[in-house]
Amino acid sequence: MRLRDLSERNVLDAIEAFYKQCNAHAAAVARTVSNASYGLPRTPRRLGYSEFPYFYAVDLYELFDYARGRRQMSSSYVDEKCEALMGLMTATIGGWTATVDWETFVETPIGLCILACGARRALRRDGGTLTVAEIAVLSGMSAEQMARAGLQPTSDEGDPVFDVDPVRALFQDRGIPI
Repeated sequence: MRLRDLSERNVLDAIEAFYKQCNAHAAAVARTVSNASYGLPRTPRRLGYSEFPYFYAVDLYELFDYARGRRQMSSSYVDEKCEALMGLMTATIGGWTATVDWETFVETPIGLCILACGARRALRRDGGTLTVAEIAVLSGMSAEQMARAGLQPTSDEGDPVFDVDPVRALFQDRGIPI
């Protein structure tokens, strides 16, 4: 899955799937701990002219917009929301944290969103660097396409790393959101 494949329908479906996953987890915890039934309330929340079916959906929608380059948000806010999202997605009933298989998780809309949020934060940071994987997530370009476009790595040791400024210039030339 690529970032440009995330349509509004994909985003809204991912938000609904996330709600269902969290609701199932809360129901399982309530059933295990107190032998009671419980479901997360669907308290609607507005964002501009849009209304979302439950409270946390607005935060998820903002993250998807940031990942797609449609919204400006502070790095600390993005970090906080991504950490909370990963905490909710990896929590187990026993209080432990499940490990994430990034190979398959990145093929889901939420996994791609979290990966793209990290890459976009790095792109917007002054004086930073980007890896081939981060550039590929944001642009869909392969390493060969990056080389043809004139991007020169600053380090050849291990995975190539690129300065942010030439990457930003390339993205602006190609109309890729920064």
